Amino acid sequence: MTRAGRESGFSFVELVVVITLIAVLVSFSIPLFRDARFFSGKSENASGLALLIRSLKTRAVEQDRDFFLHLDLHSGKVWVTDSTMDAGAGKKPGRKGSPMGTGSG
Repeated sequence: MTRAGRESGFSFVELVVVITLIAVLVSFSIPLFRDARFFSGKSENASGLALLIRSLKTRAVEQDRDFFLHLDLHSGKVWVTDSTMDAGAGKKPGRKGSPMGTGSG
């Protein structure tokens, strides 16, 4: 068969090469998008809060005392007190309150 008798279009090898190149480019760009701010944020804060709660539960069992997790939604701060602290310790976070949503980790 001569070239004039063949149908026009792409060969299978050309299509495989192009699809492979696209896959490689996408695989390099996925980590960049995953670290973008619009994918993290609320989920990152929720994960940090869940980790803090798990850690407090473990510490409470190990140290045999009650821990109290305080959330100030207005300022976005979180702080922990325990049963050995005085009554006023849970009222204000002071400087020890950790701000939520800073993205530091």
